[in-house]
Amino acid sequence: MDTTKWKSVAIRVDVYGKYSKFCNKKKWSKSDALEILMAQYTAAKKAEAKEIAELKAANNGKVA
Repeated sequence: MDTTKWKSVAIRVDVYGKYSKFCNKKKWSKSDALEILMAQYTAAKKAEAKEIAELKAANNGKVA
C-alpha cells in the first residue's frame, strides 16, 4: 500500500457495522463516505463560525 496516498483507520467493531450499513444504504464506498462526511462536517463548522462572528459583530455594533 502506498502510505503517501492511503492510511488505515481503527474503528470499533460496533461502529464499523453501523458505518458499513450506512455506506451500503447510500451506495458509497467506505473511503468516499468518509471523505463526504468530513467535507460536510468542515462546511458545517465553517458556517457555525461565520454565524458566531456575525452575531458578535452585530452585538458589538449595538453596545455603546
